[in-house]
Amino acid sequence: MTQPPSHFGGPNPVDGQGNPAPQYGGPQFGGPAPVGSPQPAPSAYGPPPGYGAPPAQAGWPSQFGGQPPQYQQFGQPPGPPQKNRKALIVTGLATSVVLLVVAIVVGIVSFSGGGGVDAKLPAGASSAEDAVKGYLEALSKGDAEAALSYSTDQPASKEFLTDEILKKQIAKWPIGNIRILNSEDVGGVMARVHVAANFGDQTSDETILVKKTDGSWKLSTAAVKLSLDQNGVLAGALRTLSLFGKPASNMSVAYVFPGWLDIGSSNKNLTAVSSRPVLLNGILVQGMPVFPGVEMRMSDEGAVAVKKAVADNIAECAKSTSLTPPACPQALRNPAYVDGTAHWEPPSDLDKVQYTFTAFDLTVRTTGVTTWMLTVQSTNGSSVQGRAIVPTMGQIDMTQDPLVVKWFGR
Repeated sequence: MTQPPSHFGGPNPVDGQGNPAPQYGGPQFGGPAPVGSPQPAPSAYGPPPGYGAPPAQAGWPSQFGGQPPQYQQFGQPPGPPQKNRKALIVTGLATSVVLLVVAIVVGIVSFSGGGGVDAKLPAGASSAEDAVKGYLEALSKGDAEAALSYSTDQPASKEFLTDEILKKQIAKWPIGNIRILNSEDVGGVMARVHVAANFGDQTSDETILVKKTDGSWKLSTAAVKLSLDQNGVLAGALRTLSLFGKPASNMSVAYVFPGWLDIGSSNKNLTAVSSRPVLLNGILVQGMPVFPGVEMRMSDEGAVAVKKAVADNIAECAKSTSLTPPACPQALRNPAYVDGTAHWEPPSDLDKVQYTFTAFDLTVRTTGVTTWMLTVQSTNGSSVQGRAIVPTMGQIDMTQDPLVVKWFGR
């Protein structure tokens, strides 16, 4: 292998004998270099490479004073004083320690789920049991955001998942007596937690599915996906139905927390109740709608309004002199009597009329028979007086204001 040329002339094989040390007499320093010899470039810091000070040796020519010249080394600039270097090392170590402490603190806060401004937002729980218990405790305190943080599934709408509405729920049905009854691990990443809790005077006893996500345990869902109308049976009722005071006519589904539900009606003549309470059973299956069993009923105010509507209609109909007054229950179809000569007296047994409310179409049906007194002139000029048995079969649309009675066959 060919080696690069040496400053001292000639090759220097790796395993061969090196060139003899250069001789420092005569031509090397005392006179001009031989013609054709490569001239080293001048250096600002001293002799060119290869011409450093040789070690002191015996036989140094006497013309140089017996000692080799001493050259100052300019290969590298002088370094900083040893004192400053130590200061930089100490400063660097101190900075590293500070950063390490900050990292440890951040890690503790992140894994503990507490501390600082976000202390109310736990990042799950260290166990499945703690996740279920923490969720119910957040509900019992009226902390909607904390309750939602115990689930990886966030609802499409949080309109009814606020502290304000949650506090209304627990004011009606306080949540307490939370008891973890059993827990069953499923493959290390899921668990079934058997829990019981009181919602007001009702006990909810369910087994909830909990899963491990990113090292912490969370519920599959924290909000109930509520559907107010099952199989379209409340198609008419939805026009007046309300949830926590807000119209539900445009709600296909709504998300709520388990507990008391303020289901009502914007119509003063109607009221709505839930026949099936929505408790922990509402969060058992993720994404499945829950039907609270809404029942529309006639309110007390509506019952009074219906009877008044019937009485007002009959009182108005009694004023007519027609044998068949329009929009009235009574009718006498007999060519032997002269139309326009009738004198009707309203029935005194109006209290016998029965009223039946139908939730499907929000109507009230009237049934019964009433007795009217009638005086009428016959076609032969005589006056006839008698009693008329009048069926009172009608229907009232409870969504109208004012209420109007429509009599069947009229």
